[in-house]
Amino acid sequence: MSKKLAINGGEPVIKESKVHGKWPTEATEAELSDLSRQRNLDIGIKGRAGPILEFEDMFLEFMNNDVKYAVSFNSGTSALYAAFVGIGLAEGDEVIGPALTYHAALSPLHILKVKVVLADVDLRSKCISVDSIKGLISPRTKAIVVVHQWGHPQGNRIKTPRQP
Repeated sequence: MSKKLAINGGEPVIKESKVHGKWPTEATEAELSDLSRQRNLDIGIKGRAGPILEFEDMFLEFMNNDVKYAVSFNSGTSALYAAFVGIGLAEGDEVIGPALTYHAALSPLHILKVKVVLADVDLRSKCISVDSIKGLISPRTKAIVVVHQWGHPQGNRIKTPRQP
């Protein structure tokens, strides 16, 4: 094993190129049109107008109107923050999350002064390891954040070309 990191001229560990798909994907003309329309109708953060109103109403309909509200967010991070507040997480609580993830999955917890406990990941799926979680649960554990890494659902055993 090289003593130098690949970024500093050492031997790269990952030999594959383009291990992730392109993100974000190209916007369609319809998406760009909806964005333009929304900008002209309401760009406030509290707005329920135009495509946002339509989307939230379509989601309520999709849920057979069995839920009272549908609220969209500008990002997954904002949605997670709202969810963490909604379940009552507070200073001193612990939440278990995967050691390999995008920062946005766990960063809202720091705002709430919740302790993040990192769990190992499954080498095949790159998702949080269920076996690792078991040893980390404590009386202060209030939630477990599960990230479906790069679109691979947690618990799904993925066979890659490198595996027998």
